[in-house]
Amino acid sequence: MGRFNRDLKKIEKFFLDVLHGSLKTREEIDRVGFSFFGEQGPWYTVGYRMAVTIERQEGRARLIECMTDVRRLLPAYNRAAARNAATREKLALWSVELIGPIESDKP
Repeated sequence: MGRFNRDLKKIEKFFLDVLHGSLKTREEIDRVGFSFFGEQGPWYTVGYRMAVTIERQEGRARLIECMTDVRRLLPAYNRAAARNAATREKLALWSVELIGPIESDKP
């Protein structure tokens, strides 16, 4: 878990590369995305810490809500992480550049 902030930024770069078309083919996307797996790769560390942070700060119902509509996950995590910083460690946040397109896609 000590790599969380760095891992979140790695995953964010991946998402932004996909969003901006830097990774053009399915093979390129898969190659980079699959590189985040491992015993405790970035997918695990980031997903786990995001879930725990949301549940601690906003409750289990909010976490379940995010799991049923994943467009809510990153903004909910950012809110929870901001609250978390007041009492616990400061966690990396997802950028507006990434969250903006996700939030604009909400119904």
